[in-house]
Amino acid sequence: MLSRPIYLRAVCRLALVVALTLYARAVMADTARGLQAFEAGDYEAALGALTPAAEKGDAAAQYHLGLLYDAGLGVAQDAAMAKRWFLTAAEQGHDEAGRIVGIYFEEGKGGYQDFERAADWYRRAAGKGNAKAQRNLGTLYYQGKGVKRSYEDAVRLFEQAAAAGHLKAKRNLAYCYYFGHGVAQDQGKAATLFREAADAGYGKAQHDLAFLLYHGRGIAQDRAKAAAYFLEAANQGHPEAQLFLGRIYIYAEGVERDLEQAWFWLMLAGIHMPSASGYYIEQIRDKLPEVRREALRLKASTWIPTE
Repeated sequence: MLSRPIYLRAVCRLALVVALTLYARAVMADTARGLQAFEAGDYEAALGALTPAAEKGDAAAQYHLGLLYDAGLGVAQDAAMAKRWFLTAAEQGHDEAGRIVGIYFEEGKGGYQDFERAADWYRRAAGKGNAKAQRNLGTLYYQGKGVKRSYEDAVRLFEQAAAAGHLKAKRNLAYCYYFGHGVAQDQGKAATLFREAADAGYGKAQHDLAFLLYHGRGIAQDRAKAAAYFLEAANQGHPEAQLFLGRIYIYAEGVERDLEQAWFWLMLAGIHMPSASGYYIEQIRDKLPEVRREALRLKASTWIPTE
């Protein structure tokens, strides 16, 4: 039979375990409610449920609360408050929160800019297999920000992220091969990587591949295929692809000459590249009736890029 002191200690321990279990369940219930509301787009309800869970130490709640303050969803946008919650979650080992803390330090959001601290947080998240963080850290190594510039380290990190399916990293890696940064120059390898990212729907890579196909660099010249990839990128809102598409419709390079198509795409490109677009527009202005030019301008003004 247990002595009274031992018995009381056992009862107290059991009571503590029960209390902690009930406390944890309450926190988990708040987090679950908050995440459900977040996914449903009810951001005020998400804020109400996630705040107490975050204050009680739930990393997932802290991370999502950071997202709410970062974007101003259900609450006034507040970069400093967002950074606070992302940092709190990151310090508990939440890798995506840590990556975002890195972005905050890299961009100087919610406080001051510090590339070394950005690199440190990217490194922590990258070490946990976060492909986005691997790409972010690779970019810092490529640029020499917060770390000593090392194309070799950049390539290593881009390769890790690309192997995990990160399309931006695959494009970064393609550029390393194209220019011979950190690897032996191999424009054929670059073209292959651009194609993989392009065929997965990444607009910037579609533009890059189209450029190589147009000029025949690292891949057989094929201006019809180039036009097709320029069109895919242009439809996603890539201004340089829109500009190039306007040009090839003027000069019938891989497509039939079509000045209306040229005018339309040059109108869109002109939003971001007015000088370059204006050069080509002036070449065809007098070749299209004013009524058609105005109709195409109106069409361009309501155009929405595809996802």
